[in-house]
Amino acid sequence: MIPFSELFHIGGDTTVRGFSYGEIGPKFLGDTIGAKKAFYMNAELIFPITPDMTMKGVIFYDGGAGWDNPYVAGITPGLVTDNSFDYRHSVGFGIRMLQPMPVRVDWGFKLDPRTGEKESQVHFGMTYDW
Repeated sequence: MIPFSELFHIGGDTTVRGFSYGEIGPKFLGDTIGAKKAFYMNAELIFPITPDMTMKGVIFYDGGAGWDNPYVAGITPGLVTDNSFDYRHSVGFGIRMLQPMPVRVDWGFKLDPRTGEKESQVHFGMTYDW
């Protein structure tokens, strides 16, 4: 069996922005349980805000899916949802500040919000872009 920590949790600031961590993929009673199979993609248009490139803007499109949880066979049928391939996607914008330390803020908007879901989410990070 694959350990829970090594399953894919799609959604969040490093995969598909506009979604919470693990929101895309298998869930047990509404909580993310991870997926054995997954993919995601990010497309960004980055542009300078300041001449010295220490502040940049970004417009993005993200998409992805997570499916096939290996533990489903041992769970009561009907308690696991979103275990099959279901592509979800978002668009948004953000800002990158490089000094004095790297800061990134992104606001993602779901293109296919479902009943009961938040339509957007703000993500904050202190990491370098590669």
